[in-house]
Amino acid sequence: DAAEALLHLLSSLKEEIISNYVSHFNSLADVYALRLSKIFNSKESEGYREWQIWKQHMFGPFNGTLGSILTCKNCSFQ
Repeated sequence: DAAEALLHLLSSLKEEIISNYVSHFNSLADVYALRLSKIFNSKESEGYREWQIWKQHMFGPFNGTLGSILTCKNCSFQ
């Protein structure tokens, strides 16, 4: 039924994302934390380029839309 199809689609998408885009990180939180760390001070670093590619694949068509929805309740940081 539709629920099974949706579950299969979501699990396949999760596998694809994990295998193709975040293979060097343990979680999505690690990717965001690395962005804020000193590692990315140099935009020439390999990690920075990988993070930018991953970010474009994940947020490309939704960039701005997700940012306007996801805000910190304590400090209003997007």
